This record gives sequence, structure tokens and C-alpha cells, in this order.
Amino acid sequence: MVDQKFVAINLPNPPSYIVDREYAGGFGIAQYVGIRYTAKPALNLFLPYAAAVAKESGWNYKVIDAVALKLSRQEALRQIEKEKPTMILGMIGLPSFRHDIKFLNDAKEKSPDTVVAACGTICKVMPEKVSSSGKIDLVLRDDFPYIRNIESLLTNMRALNPSSFKELPNISFLQDDKIVNTPDEPHEDSLDSYNPIYDDLPLDKYYQFTDLEGKKHTAVPILAGKGCSHNCSYCPYPVGFGRKYSLKSPEKVANEVEYLHSSKHVDAFIFRIQSLALNKKWAETLLHELLKRKLDITWACEARVDEASKELLALMNASGCKRIHYGVETGDPQLIKIGKPNVNLMTVRRAFHLTKQNNIWTHAHMILGLPCENKQTLKTTSHFLLDLDPDSITLNFATPYPGTALYEIAKEKNWIVVHDWAFYTSSHVVMRTEELQPKDLYDAKKKIEKEFLKQKISRLVSNPFQNHSLRLLTNYTGQLLARSLNM
Repeated sequence: MVDQKFVAINLPNPPSYIVDREYAGGFGIAQYVGIRYTAKPALNLFLPYAAAVAKESGWNYKVIDAVALKLSRQEALRQIEKEKPTMILGMIGLPSFRHDIKFLNDAKEKSPDTVVAACGTICKVMPEKVSSSGKIDLVLRDDFPYIRNIESLLTNMRALNPSSFKELPNISFLQDDKIVNTPDEPHEDSLDSYNPIYDDLPLDKYYQFTDLEGKKHTAVPILAGKGCSHNCSYCPYPVGFGRKYSLKSPEKVANEVEYLHSSKHVDAFIFRIQSLALNKKWAETLLHELLKRKLDITWACEARVDEASKELLALMNASGCKRIHYGVETGDPQLIKIGKPNVNLMTVRRAFHLTKQNNIWTHAHMILGLPCENKQTLKTTSHFLLDLDPDSITLNFATPYPGTALYEIAKEKNWIVVHDWAFYTSSHVVMRTEELQPKDLYDAKKKIEKEFLKQKISRLVSNPFQNHSLRLLTNYTGQLLARSLNM
């Protein structure tokens, strides 16, 4: 086994785009950045977990983040060829599907004896499409971060013989021009099983977030938990990350933070979990654990507005939380029943008020184009956002991801207007509503961003000595203005 090598790769970007394949429930999102760009990607956490499984299984391994390293297609292929791997694993994104498939096909052509495998949520929901698209040997159908699939492949060396692939669960492959889907094997996710390995990763080249003092923090994500049991019709996370809420133990999370802080000199983190306080007891235990260790760190997270409380937010602030991303989705009192079931706008207002009281940056994620969206609901959302006054916003378009309820609804009602997955980026309109066409949604996004930008500039000019420094004006509103003018 010592001569065999496993390579896990975050595949290179398509031309002029930067792709974060872990986001959108493992379907991935894509941002147009042009030829020369300074945007930084998020670390795809499938990489450090793949490294951990490989090491534990006794394999030599190499992790390559072609996105963070800004490797061209040819540079990435040369790196793989240099490693002479027995097996390659790449994560396929939906908006980068054609590009990713072609890259893995090219890798197979250069090294015909290498087993080429693919993972990603598109592999789970449409394994036949992936298997029949080229020369990929194995398609992994497990939930992110694919621990069980990788473990099964690497520990069962006989699986490197294509005739025995069928003995492994949750994989698909092409045999005699027919797709073979091995049975789904029920299992309990345990994020405590492996300690992710970050040694091959360029930790200084990843996503940065800004705090209320205008300071930028280069952050490393920690997979603290995954999965979501909520039934939001549009959400891809239950599809790709599982419907069961699976948590890493608070001690394990704190150990990982402490290790990265002391050994890798990382002082900022993003707790990757669909909602930090879905299990309030777990969240409180984690925060007390961080406080107990007296770590000088800064961190950010996602949370649901209905989980925010005065006590929890005070504890988050004390342990280093500087930024919270909330899924607001819409500002219309009727549409929120679709966008965020069992939540009302008063709950949203309360969460943002309490978060601001604790001097934590508030970010509102919005979705334009949900079912029943119309010109009036868009106006209501715009007014609500201006009144809510978050520190920053993201306006995404409703996207019917395969495997979601929204996808089935959109197909049935003939709402899908774009079938090319390259445009399933979250920033392109691919679905109309009963009353709105794509142009209506693009126009609404541009108008909302401009109104939000105008309000921010006005408040900064009238009160330049508030917590939001002038550097914030250039960091955030400048980016927002550029996006608005280029739409």
C-alpha cells in the first residue's frame, strides 16, 4: 500500500469565474470575477477531511486546492501527473459541471491507470448524468463531506478492480454501457471520527470577513455540524448535507480551533453549520468551551433569527463572534411563510436588534423570485431591508436545485427558463414566477442594492465617527456599487 497515492483536488475555476463548490448544499455557487481577480474563495472542507481519511487508511496522499492557488487547468493537470496517483477525487459543482467533467476526463486520459472519482451533491441526485458524461470511474453518492464513501474506497483495496465496485455502498459507475447504482447504506454521520488535516492547504489565501471596526480577518472554516431538518422548499442543504442534524462535539470543535490557532497561527474562524444554535445546549457548551480556553480569536457563523436571544448573543460576543449571517429571505409578511416557515418579520427585527446591541455585524441573506413573488412583494422587501438596516446584504435569486421541492414545483409549472447549469450560480435568474419575468427580477435586484447603498452612504457621511469606519465604505459599499453598475 505504501506505493499507492490518493489525490483530493478542489478543481480549478472555469475561465473568469470563482466557484465555491461546498456552498448551496454542495451544488456550489459561482461568481463572475473576470480574468484578473482578487476575490478569495472559501476553503472547501471536503479537502481536509479527505486528507484525514487517507492518512487514517494508511495511504500516501496529496491535497490540491487549485482554486485557492489560482492554478490554471494545465497547471493543475501537471500537478496531478507529477503525483502519479492511484486514485483522484474531485468535487463537481453544478455551475461548473461541464468544466469539472472535462477536467476529470483530461486527468483520466493523461493517467489511464488512475481511478478517477467524483463527489458533490450533483453526484448524489443525478449520478447517471455524471457517470455517463465522460471517463469518470466512480461517482460518490454520500452526503458532504463524503467521509464514509472515501473511507470505503480507500480501505477496500479490492475496489480498485472495477469488477468489484458493486460491492461498495453508495457509489455509481458505468459498466458495459449501463449505469450501476449500488444500494444506499443507512449510516450514522459522526464528524468526531476524524480530525481534519490542513497541512497541504494555503490557509492565508481564503475568504476574509470584515467586522464593525473595519478590520478584515482571513478565516478558516470549521465543520462544526451539518444537516437541517427544516423543510424550506428551495433549500439545497438537506439534499446535500443530510436532513438529520449531525453535530461535532463541542470539545472537538474547540480542540480544532485551538490547534489551528496555536500551530497554524489562525486567529479567525467561520463555524460552518447550517444554524449555530439549532441545538441551544450544544451551542452554549461550545461557547463556554471557547471562553474557558482564553483564545484570542474572532469568528463568524450562520444562524436562524428564531434562535437569537439576549443571553446567547452576549455569550457569542464574549467568545469572539464578530459577524452573524441570517437567512431573512424576504421582507414580505406573506411571502415569508414560504421563504422562512414558522418565522415572522417581528422575529427577524428582534434578532437584528439584539445582534446590533452586542456589537456584532449583521448580514442579511435574501432570496428574490420565490413562488408568489411579484412587484409589490419586491417593494415590500426593499422597504423592510432599509428599515432593518443590516450591515451588509446578499441578494440571491431563487434557484430550483435538483432534488429540492422547488425544483419539482418549477418543472411542473414550467417556470424554469434556463436549463444550462452554468447559470445556476445564485446570481443568475433561471426561474420566473407567476407574475415576474427574469428582467423584472434583475431590475429589482439592481434597485434594491442601489437604495441600500444610498442609505449606507448617507448614514456614513452624516455620522463618520460611528463604529462603521470609512474603510467600511470602500470595502463593502464600493463592491456593492460595482456589482450594481455591472448588472
